[in-house]
Amino acid sequence: MSGPSQEITPKQIAFDLGAAAPQSFETFLQSSCNETAIAWLRRPASWPSNILALIGEAGTGKTHLVHAFAKEAKARILRLDNPLRVSDCRGKVICVDNAQKWSEESLFILINMALNGDINALLLTDRQDPTQWQAHLPDLRSRLKNLTVVHLAPPDEALLEPIMRKIFSDYGREVDKASIDYMLMHGVRDIAKIRDNIALIERHARAEKRDVTKRFIAKILRG
Repeated sequence: MSGPSQEITPKQIAFDLGAAAPQSFETFLQSSCNETAIAWLRRPASWPSNILALIGEAGTGKTHLVHAFAKEAKARILRLDNPLRVSDCRGKVICVDNAQKWSEESLFILINMALNGDINALLLTDRQDPTQWQAHLPDLRSRLKNLTVVHLAPPDEALLEPIMRKIFSDYGREVDKASIDYMLMHGVRDIAKIRDNIALIERHARAEKRDVTKRFIAKILRG
């Protein structure tokens, strides 16, 4: 299965993982919800094996941390639209974001290479625990059950405010504390939904040529 000419291929083509903005451990917002994961990623030599699965829902910062890890560990991030040959992975640190999008055969090859020492370290990320991945190959299921797994918890209170300010600033807008407090008190805590709400607020603010205030936010979110 793992002959030298075999390609590591995804199940489907997905978006480019390249980061437009600097993504490093220094620029990642750290709190109690992610400090354990960051500690693991910054010390790959301490992993029980040289494979780690980083698991977290959308908005927890997995992709940012993949790029931060890759930068610090001089790792290669496998792109879904540019599969590598097995020989290109040997002797390297490899990252695979959204691991379930890759074929079972490819994951099996990568995990075996890491276990055999042909890959120096392997970082896999996904939203679901590896035991929940839809794997049909018995040998792959067995390996997934034995991976070292670290979980990213949803952003806590200490992170939500700076995250919301960052999203607003991406639109070139600063908002006051009353506006942020209102959204935290009356809005949802899911990052994807927060992004949607801020995008909605921004569209209305630009269309109506209005400042974003607590009163304006309340009007938009109440519909």
